[in-house]
Amino acid sequence: MKKTNLTMRLFSLMLVLVIVAAMAFTLASCGNTNDGGSDTDTNAVSDTAADTADDTDAAKDTADADTSGEEKAEITITVQVKGSDGNITDFVITTEEEFLRGALEQEDLVQGDESEFGLYVKVVNGETADYDANGAYWAFYKGDEYLMTGVDTTPIEDGDVFRIEYTIG
Repeated sequence: MKKTNLTMRLFSLMLVLVIVAAMAFTLASCGNTNDGGSDTDTNAVSDTAADTADDTDAAKDTADADTSGEEKAEITITVQVKGSDGNITDFVITTEEEFLRGALEQEDLVQGDESEFGLYVKVVNGETADYDANGAYWAFYKGDEYLMTGVDTTPIEDGDVFRIEYTIG
């Protein structure tokens, strides 16, 4: 009886260690960024619950600021679009928008379909990325960091540089 109890405890301890290691690996891999290679990021359109809560709080703060009668400050961002031909076109956008989608739509730079996650960008600067036809999609970066949020929930600040790349997954 005593040997069985000890065996069960060792088994439980091993199981806990395996679970902790799996969780650590999962969390560590969430921090990886896409370096522009051919790997497809299947989480690109998803938001975590924490991000959604933060975005909701940000939207509420924005609504509160809008009702205070204060004017929004104009900011300037740069958007670099790398098309399927590899050519890069720079757009300098001056806007009062607070999120990337508003700034891009202000310049008629993007089009797409609404989804439960926000705008699914299919067209940038007149060029369509058709995932169903050839696995192509538009990858969004802030600086060199792959964005893990959609255009609807990506805040913008004065001086930000964004890159949108035609990518085949």
